[in-house]
Amino acid sequence: MKRTPEKIHILRDLADEGATVSQAARALGISIPTAQGWAAAELIVFPTRVQASKRAWADPEVRARMSEARKRAWADPEVRARMNEARKRALADPEVRARIKAARAGAPGVVVPSWIPAGLEDEYLEVAADQDEFAAARHIRFLKREMERARG
Repeated sequence: MKRTPEKIHILRDLADEGATVSQAARALGISIPTAQGWAAAELIVFPTRVQASKRAWADPEVRARMSEARKRAWADPEVRARMNEARKRALADPEVRARIKAARAGAPGVVVPSWIPAGLEDEYLEVAADQDEFAAARHIRFLKREMERARG
């Protein structure tokens, strides 16, 4: 499909309205990479999916529709069983549990290095939340040295 001024105008209007690249591509009947290429060539900036989602959730009508859909889904015993099973599988994964632990400690996205003893993980996450991961590693190394001195 050829790039025409009319299609570029539509692409620009969709971006201004807050549509994502995939929504614009669907509206124009072109592939997503083509829409991305046209947008890049014309310096058109589309919102990310996260930005579009935040904007949608700010709309009370959308929020009510999604809430109603979620209630209907959870009322279905089959859906509820599938969701509970998926949750159990996710929580069985040590990486998922570590991400949850880090987020609860106030350090989302922080991964505890494998060299840190299990007893000092909470300390590491606490310092990482207050300062950064480098300071937390420095602190844990200090604690490990002190523990070695106390034993020796």
